[in-house]
Amino acid sequence: MLYQVINNDTTIVDSRYYALIVAKDEQTRVGFVVRKTVLQLPALVVDDASVDETCREALSAGAPVLIRPATRGKGSALAAGLALLKTWGATCVICLDGDGQHDPRFIPEFIQKSSQSYSIVLGNRLHDKRYMPFPRIISNTLTSLVISLFIGQLVRDSQCGYRLLRGEALALAPSDPGFMYESEQLFLAARAGLKIGYVDVSTIYRSNSTMRFHVLKDVVDFLHIFLRELRNRMR
Repeated sequence: MLYQVINNDTTIVDSRYYALIVAKDEQTRVGFVVRKTVLQLPALVVDDASVDETCREALSAGAPVLIRPATRGKGSALAAGLALLKTWGATCVICLDGDGQHDPRFIPEFIQKSSQSYSIVLGNRLHDKRYMPFPRIISNTLTSLVISLFIGQLVRDSQCGYRLLRGEALALAPSDPGFMYESEQLFLAARAGLKIGYVDVSTIYRSNSTMRFHVLKDVVDFLHIFLRELRNRMR
């Protein structure tokens, strides 16, 4: 069995709109994210093989949890969560990170923006760079520029995991198991002719947070994804 779903005693709200929260070893933060999220949407937490009490905290805060027995990366966790939500009848999913960086108060703005025929709505953190680590500014700006030029749509913050997926966007199937899943998703969306929008969001960076995004490695990985997409376009 690739995963196990543990449900708390609450009933999953019958809704076509869901939040998907991916977390790994976030016992001190995931509960806060879930509590603020479920005030607006039913949520599913994907626990990517945490070794702490992430699952228990998410359940206590009001969300069912999909537990993965081994860590396979953020992209793989997102794919598993989206696949499950589609079996629940989801037609719109808002993805958030479980580390507290994404403030759930922006959820209504994502939904409002999606009503303007956008299949994907990205959070844009680059409108206010004051608290963003400099390596992230460089990598985000570079990859966003490359993607924007390549797909012919303005993408302000391609690496932001805070995003809404609606309709046909839920059928996209990126293959990267890690952080490049989200960039690959944008390439596939453009190839499918989907419209991509954005909303400005604030992001909370904590001084004691572990930076799981490794700039040099992930820029190299992005170039690999980009070159593969370029080859696909030339066929």
